[in-house]
Amino acid sequence: MANFKVSMWTTTSAMKFTFLIPLIFCLGVTSSEERVCSEPRPVGCPQVVCNLMNSRKTDLCNEIECEGITAEDCISSGSTYERDLTMCGCCPGCAKYLDVGDPCDVSPSVPSADPNCTDPFCPILQNRCKLGLECKYLGESSKVCSMPPASKPGEEQEDTEACFYKRTLGIVGSLHWTPNCEPDGSYSPIQCKGSIHDGVCFCSDGEGNRIFGREWWGKAENQTCACSRRVHGLRAAGNIAAIHCAPDGNYEPLQCDMDSGVCYCVDPQTGKLNGAVLPEHQWRNLPCYSVNLTNWDATGEYLRVCDSEWTAGQRLSKEAAMHGLNVVAVKDLNCDYDGSYAPVQRVGAEWFCVNKVGGNGPHHQLIQYSRMDCQCYRDSVLYTEAGRTFQRVCDEATGNYNSYDLFEPVRGLYSCSDKDGFFFGDKVVEDLVCCLLGDCSGRPESVRNQCYNEETKRGFRSCSSWLT
Repeated sequence: MANFKVSMWTTTSAMKFTFLIPLIFCLGVTSSEERVCSEPRPVGCPQVVCNLMNSRKTDLCNEIECEGITAEDCISSGSTYERDLTMCGCCPGCAKYLDVGDPCDVSPSVPSADPNCTDPFCPILQNRCKLGLECKYLGESSKVCSMPPASKPGEEQEDTEACFYKRTLGIVGSLHWTPNCEPDGSYSPIQCKGSIHDGVCFCSDGEGNRIFGREWWGKAENQTCACSRRVHGLRAAGNIAAIHCAPDGNYEPLQCDMDSGVCYCVDPQTGKLNGAVLPEHQWRNLPCYSVNLTNWDATGEYLRVCDSEWTAGQRLSKEAAMHGLNVVAVKDLNCDYDGSYAPVQRVGAEWFCVNKVGGNGPHHQLIQYSRMDCQCYRDSVLYTEAGRTFQRVCDEATGNYNSYDLFEPVRGLYSCSDKDGFFFGDKVVEDLVCCLLGDCSGRPESVRNQCYNEETKRGFRSCSSWLT
């Protein structure tokens, strides 16, 4: 088992004590308050460390020198990276979980190092089922890790895992795509799916949620998503942002500050000022002004139809609030970061898919059933504008991508599809689509046997078994 070097300062002396202790861990601790060891002390946590944690007012983790375990170290051993796994929750480590069909227990036994591991970084066997699996009875007494029941249409699994963990799952094959992560474990601004030939790269916030901005992967070499990240942060903080982003999430080269009444040129990738500053009424005289790059809106003004109305409404509401008044907006506007109408708009008790200028598409749904993102509808428009053939069929009510779709029309094969329209997993004929959905109840026995073979414990992997 690997050793960790720990350097500590005592509270009463300037003498520094350095010693080696075995790899230690205590599960379920993530904050400094929760790291304090109590009796009985966590398994594998030396008494000396527990005593120090109980007696010190400062966070002992600041004085522990961790080994440089990275996500790649864990991936190479088929395990997952966890930031607060070892040294009583102070250091990262690699963890191995039980897979589908492995015997399990609701009350797991004490975690231990992988006995078969000979690598410098040996994973810790958590004796728990992988994320997304449940420990269920198989027969009368024995239990194995199994897939949970298929989610009801529209239900989404809450995503609370760090990017490093999802990246590990992607590389070892439990996630159908591999996210890009920052050194601190947050999601990188740019995430890409598909292949460099036909895939897309889109902008993401730090928690992995898709935000405005997309580009074909083959053309994304200059994409930074810096503008989308900034506008997303400003809006989340309740600020009125008149910043305009380009379709790929970068900055439009010409920006105007409506409060100070000036317009200026910026670097599209960074947003930093790189040109002259002129009064707002002279904005068309700036060298970065271009009808194609700056103003595609028919009104010919800096603010487009949607964000012009939205900005005016926000300012009216703030002004009224300063006088103790509450203004109810006539329209519930939802604008994209380029000033156009966002894909989903609410009118009364209904939601509609709309194009960039606010025209209604063929999809709408009552609010109480709304799970609309209109991604499929908007992609169909983008493909048409780019001169590409769009072969997908959008959900009639929501304009979303369906959870499964025709993967190879010529051969009649279906596959799972994620919310961004990317296929993954098994390919099946139409009669076996229920295998992808994880529910073949009521289907002929021959179909059920192809979905899952009781003797071999093997079968098609349902869409819900992937962490999408």
